[in-house]
Amino acid sequence: MIPASQTQLPPEVTNWLYRVLSPEYQDVNRTYSDAAQVLISYPSLRPRTSVFTDENGRPELLLCFTGTIPATIANSVYRIPVEIWVPKAYPFLPPFAFVRPTKNMLIHPGNYVDTNGKCYHPYLSYWRDNVQTSNITEFIRVMSVAFGKEPPVYAKPPNYQTPPPLPPHPHTPTHDIQRDSVMNPLSAHNTGNSIRSGTFPPPINASLTGERVPPPRPALPPQLNHGQPPQYVPSPILPHATPVPVPKATVNKPVDIMDLPDDNRSSPRGSISSLSSQVAAPPRPPPNPQKLEAIEKLKTAMVDITLRHEQTMINENDARLAQNSETLSWMENVVNTEVSELQRLIAASKENEDILKSKIEQAKTVINDANSRPDPNIDDVVCAENVVYNQLYDLVTEDYAIEDTIYVLSKALENDRINLDTFLKHIRTLAREQFMKRALVEKIKNQINLA
Repeated sequence: MIPASQTQLPPEVTNWLYRVLSPEYQDVNRTYSDAAQVLISYPSLRPRTSVFTDENGRPELLLCFTGTIPATIANSVYRIPVEIWVPKAYPFLPPFAFVRPTKNMLIHPGNYVDTNGKCYHPYLSYWRDNVQTSNITEFIRVMSVAFGKEPPVYAKPPNYQTPPPLPPHPHTPTHDIQRDSVMNPLSAHNTGNSIRSGTFPPPINASLTGERVPPPRPALPPQLNHGQPPQYVPSPILPHATPVPVPKATVNKPVDIMDLPDDNRSSPRGSISSLSSQVAAPPRPPPNPQKLEAIEKLKTAMVDITLRHEQTMINENDARLAQNSETLSWMENVVNTEVSELQRLIAASKENEDILKSKIEQAKTVINDANSRPDPNIDDVVCAENVVYNQLYDLVTEDYAIEDTIYVLSKALENDRINLDTFLKHIRTLAREQFMKRALVEKIKNQINLA
């Protein structure tokens, strides 16, 4: 069932589009919606399913839009023939487009198109960063603006000599090659009218005609006339009655899914394998000597640049290694110094530990000796050895007491606690008594020979 109805497209187109997307594409609904929007916004583009062979030679059956897109160049609108492929991982992978010049045009390589006609743009580079908002319609609009700035094609010079066509494959009849140009003519007017009228023109069925699908032919590089510079004049808008033919120099000849037999049509993988088994590679053209010379010069230049870059990197690495070596030497000296200091601290700590252990043992010995002795007599501690010493202790004590009393009386006199007469009376008495006691102390000291 089709997830969304497109009122501006005929049912035949929408049904066919959803039917061919369902078996292979990862996000069918998103791909279908974006593809339908492309057909609505650009009626000059026609959808089809074709076999695309990538750079690794792997074929895939993909949805392709062929036709023209508008580009405003010098205030005039021109139609640029393009071919837009939608990968199966869309929208997680961006689409890829090719410019397909007509027989009267040549590709003009630039910032957006290479010599093979493949399109490049920053919009594709940042596609994965904006998967939800990026779409094919916006990509076509961006490429139209880019083509307006740098035209991807220019008119073929009058004296341009077309290179001889490659010989056909030995197993491919000549009438198959002629059928390529008639098989799917592209016309912006016809495609637009078919969509508006509600009909989708079916392609020619190869199984009914009995002809074989021709093998893909490699793209022929354009040969410019060295005597005359190219004229960058894009092809003007084609009249409504003139169809836009598909260029013969394509990377891969598209094969419509409707051209395949019923068995292969139901299985895209079977169509790819059958085409791969029938199509043989054509003979390669002879190498271009100018191209080989340019490649050799490019190789030599790249080798020189690589050698200079490597030499610069080697010099920088040598300088960095020398600096790191000096730093390591300094750090080694610092570590050795710290190790020596730690060893000294360990030795000092060991010595202090031994001293502490010795003192602890001595203290334990003293404590044990003190605990083993009896308690001393209080009288022996307080009293002296004889009566003379006891008298001396008493005299000295009384002398200090008198001294303290005189100090207290002096403070009382200063604070007006006592009057002067009372102070002098007591002072004379205390002084007399203190004199007598000090004289007796001196007498005792002389008798016992105390200094």
